[in-house]
Amino acid sequence: QMATQSMTYPGLGYAQCTAYTGPGSIAQDQMGILECVDGGCCMCSEISCGLNPGMPCSQISFGDFAAAGVQNIKVKGSLGFATPGFQQGGGFQQGATIACDSHQSCRSARILGELIGELQCTGIFGCNDATIIINDPAPQF
Repeated sequence: QMATQSMTYPGLGYAQCTAYTGPGSIAQDQMGILECVDGGCCMCSEISCGLNPGMPCSQISFGDFAAAGVQNIKVKGSLGFATPGFQQGGGFQQGATIACDSHQSCRSARILGELIGELQCTGIFGCNDATIIINDPAPQF
């Protein structure tokens, strides 16, 4: 079921929040990657990446206004895993990447991370008024 929620930001105008909702309204990763596109995931009761046994989170990213106000975002990375193309000289990643690098992404959210390698809050008002707790960060954090 698709639901929408209108959001108004003083001086910044109107934005549309869209999210799939249902029992528990939970957004979860697929194979260690989760992308909440513009206006997405902001009505979810929970967003998780890397909590499935045997599949750590490599990246969770949020578009414009995504995950705004969500109070239960959980991200668990790994101490190390090969990135795509590793066999052909690709890289090796330590920890998950949390990318709140779009306009107001993760605003007023609560994020709990474990084994995080990188946190990006580069969008305008990205992570503004958010609570972010990183336990056991990856070595290069």
